Amino acid sequence: MKSPSKKKRTTAIERHTVITLSTGHVPESLATEDEVAARRAPMDGLALMTGEHGWFVNVNRDLSAVKEPESIVNALREILWWAKRRGTDYVLFDSAGPVLERFAVYDW
Repeated sequence: MKSPSKKKRTTAIERHTVITLSTGHVPESLATEDEVAARRAPMDGLALMTGEHGWFVNVNRDLSAVKEPESIVNALREILWWAKRRGTDYVLFDSAGPVLERFAVYDW
């Protein structure tokens, strides 16, 4: 029989904040599947979770491995930095999310 865990118990709850934005703020080349490679969209590899209508991305995500032109990566980086400066932990890119005028919108 296992003995009870000796871990320190706490009443503190860890909280995280999320900003929801439209997937329209994600450039098409990051959002669509690569026809040649692994048939996964680059955003699928960046996101913590993916779904039929978007991606859940940590604002601290390292974008250095993204094989896209710097201008495309910078569009995403700008959003993540903006969210981080506001004390946000994650960005949920959702197809029904709000469009903010401050960011580029891609029609794909």
